[in-house]
Amino acid sequence: MIKVFIQSIYPAPYRVGVFNKINESENIEVDVVFEQENGDNRNREWFEKNIKFNNIILKEKDSIKTYKDKIKNIKKYDVVLAYDYSSSKSMKLMLKCLINKKPYLINCDGAIIKPNFIKDCIKRFFIKRATACLANGKSAKDYFLRYGAKEENIYIHKFSSLYEKDILKEPLNKKQKEKLRKELDLNYERIYLTIGSFTHRKGFDNLIEAINKVDSKNEYFVFIGGGEEIENYNQKIKEYKINNIKIIDFKKKEELFKYYDASDVFVFPSVTETQGLVTIEAMMTGLPVVAIGEMGTADVMQGDNGGFMVKHDAEEFSAKVLALLS
Repeated sequence: MIKVFIQSIYPAPYRVGVFNKINESENIEVDVVFEQENGDNRNREWFEKNIKFNNIILKEKDSIKTYKDKIKNIKKYDVVLAYDYSSSKSMKLMLKCLINKKPYLINCDGAIIKPNFIKDCIKRFFIKRATACLANGKSAKDYFLRYGAKEENIYIHKFSSLYEKDILKEPLNKKQKEKLRKELDLNYERIYLTIGSFTHRKGFDNLIEAINKVDSKNEYFVFIGGGEEIENYNQKIKEYKINNIKIIDFKKKEELFKYYDASDVFVFPSVTETQGLVTIEAMMTGLPVVAIGEMGTADVMQGDNGGFMVKHDAEEFSAKVLALLS
């Protein structure tokens, strides 16, 4: 039996799905530690409850004590995976592995390089000593190489929140879309969809700026997410007198898919996203995507295949949105 120790920040659905699958293997036993119960300004309902492996969430004295015992006895595990390797707890874990000569793997779901001498030194120390580096695409691979990983130790994995059953064989036809729009109370000629937590880094305020510059009388823009910036968005919409934006609070995955199916174009304005899983979900339904090209989404879209990659510029963003109106 191979014993695997995994440390991750919180039980995100896509992470739990991967860990569940690993744990299903006959000869593998998984112990997972989540540093937080939730976080990242996300709705609590987003976090996965269907956990099928041994796990600890660090929130009470008992769980912290159990965690410390596991770290103390890290030698009993065959391999350690620091899934979110950049946290302080993960660094302590990797240091423990190095002291005990225990192999560890690190994962990167996408990366934006921001040079910083001290942080770069720390990253280089842990990355070049990892047994293997798991990268979700070219940007993550380049990130690992920058910080001293050997190319033969980097393994590419397809990072997604989708299962095969989620993927449509073909997009909905016009009649099916009309029926779904009626169900969702979105009876408009064209629908532009954007999804994400309403935080400054997601760039939805820039999208509102772009919509304000576009002549879009027959188009409707649907924002789904919820979060701390919602009042600012509403204020901006009111200030610009925009009447074709609908803001919707958090929706679960099953409900979200209905909105993907009912829409015509997906818009993703985030400039700090390492990949953006929602862009993959949008393309799964056949939607063209407009996204900022300064992040890991470029690995998925491969240039302008499936939509437009644009610079972080409201004018260009508006122009590409306008181009897709036709």
